[in-house]
Formats: sequence, structure tokens, C-alpha cells
Amino acid sequence: MFQSQPLADNFTRFFRNKSALSRLILINILVWLAISVSRVIAYLFQTRGNPVEENWIFNVQQWLAVPAGFNLWVSKPWTMLTYMFLQIDFWHLFFNMIWLYWFGKIFLEFMDGKRLMAVYFTGGVAGALAFMLAYNVFPAFSASLGSAVALGASASILAIVVSTSVMVPDYSVNLMFLGPVKIKYIAIVTLILDVLMIRSGNAGGHIAHLGGAIAGYAYVCLLRSKIGSGISPFLSGIRIGNDLPFLTLRPQRSVRSRLPDSPELAALEVVLKNRGLDGRAERHGENGGQEESMGPGGVGFCGIYHGAFSVSLSES
Repeated sequence: MFQSQPLADNFTRFFRNKSALSRLILINILVWLAISVSRVIAYLFQTRGNPVEENWIFNVQQWLAVPAGFNLWVSKPWTMLTYMFLQIDFWHLFFNMIWLYWFGKIFLEFMDGKRLMAVYFTGGVAGALAFMLAYNVFPAFSASLGSAVALGASASILAIVVSTSVMVPDYSVNLMFLGPVKIKYIAIVTLILDVLMIRSGNAGGHIAHLGGAIAGYAYVCLLRSKIGSGISPFLSGIRIGNDLPFLTLRPQRSVRSRLPDSPELAALEVVLKNRGLDGRAERHGENGGQEESMGPGGVGFCGIYHGAFSVSLSES
């Protein structure tokens, strides 16, 4: 009983801070609630010969889920965005939001909310395009091309999972029964399972996951490249704490700290910039201990990773 109050306070505080992560989760929940309430209303008006609830859900999917056929998508292009907030089943919503919360929190330790939004939407669009492309290219899906749709946030979430794992592959989280596990292994296992499960009844969903994962990988690599940072402010360098990319990261956990302004800091910043942000530096923390600070070349990688419910229905 005494533990419920702090949990409730944390829950309330999370949504009141109006962060990018809390807004994404809130939108997904509100969309699910609206659809669930409408399903109840539709159920109350159905009769044996008039399945109102079933027809209502079918119409929701037709108007908000992204279709596999390009010719169908052209008539409702908004589905490229709406599908990534659409979950029909409670458990589909629940596990998607758990993943989004866990990896979104880690992501925000190293990048800001605008980039979290950017990765979410980029991954969602990439997942939809991968889903549509696969269904129009591979003969195995030709029979369901006209009826298949994809819905769910998983492609967007996989983009966040992979982008975070590319940034900080050695960041560890504690998993029940397993203990500390580096997030790069979580991403790798997830992507392997997605590939192996393409033959399942949710092939479109797993393909969308892979599209989102590729987008998350590409996003971080573009941020790190000199070409990417020059394309637009949208792909500008990553800033945390003291404005040095990926500074102050311990092998097992992140460290948030700010360095005081000093000639040493200015010199270090120049060195890192001249080396393409690929250098390593050391400094002493406030407690007198030595902390390791790394540029992207020291903590991440671009070269190993590549990670929607489909009706056929593809869940992401």
C-alpha cells in the first residue's frame, strides 16, 4: 500500500512533464482508448444480422492502417502517419509502450526530444515503405496484396531501439532472470527473430520492423558523418550535457555531468572536432576519480547493425 503512492506520483509526473516520450506514449494510449470506447458503443447496437462492431473495426483499419497496395495508399496517404499510432488489441499496445518507454528513456540520455520524435516518425515511415515494397515485390504476398494492411508502433519503436543500440552498444540493462545485458544484444536478437518470423502469419509486421530498424541505424550514422551533419539542422550533431557529443559515458551506464568552462575544455573540444569527433579523452570527475569520455568512435558503431501488425493484418 505504501509503495503505490510513489508509483502513482512517478506516473503522474512522467505525463505532466510533457516530454517527447510522454507525448508519444500518451497519443498511442488515447488513440487506443478512443477506438476501444467506440467498439463498446458499436457492440451495444449490433444484432445477429448486423455485426456493427466488426464493421466498425474494419472501417477503422481501412482508414487509419497503411495498405500494402501503392494504388490504395495514394487515395489515403495520411495512413503513412496514422498507422504508427494505431493499436487495436490491449496487449499489443501494452508491450509496444513498455518497449517505447524503456528505450525512449535511454535514448533521451544522449539525444533530445526532437530527435526522439524524428527517429519515431522516420522509423514509422520506413517501416510502412518496407511493408508496401515487400508486398509489391515478392510473389509470396501477391494473393493478399489488395487486402493487407499494417498498423502499430513497433516499426517506430524498433528504430529507437536500434538507434540507441548503435549510439551506446555497451549500455547495460538488468533483465529478469538474466541480469545485466548489453542493449546491442537485445537489438541483435530482436532483429534475428524478426527475420526468422517472416514466414509467420504476421510477415508484414516483421518486415515493417526491419524497415524501422534500418531507418534507426541510418539516422545515427548520418548524424555521425560529416556529410549528414551538413545536410540540414535536422541532422546536426548530438548534444548532451557539456555540448560535446557522447561525452562522459561509462562502459556500463551513462553519466550525466557538466564540465566547467576552462581552457582545457576548449582545447579538448577543438581536438575532438578536428578528429571528426572520433577521439578519446580522459578527465577527472568531481569526486577525484577518473572518468572515461569518448567520441562516437569510442562508444558506438556504424557497420554491424542494420532492426506493425498486418490483414492479412501486420502488427508493428
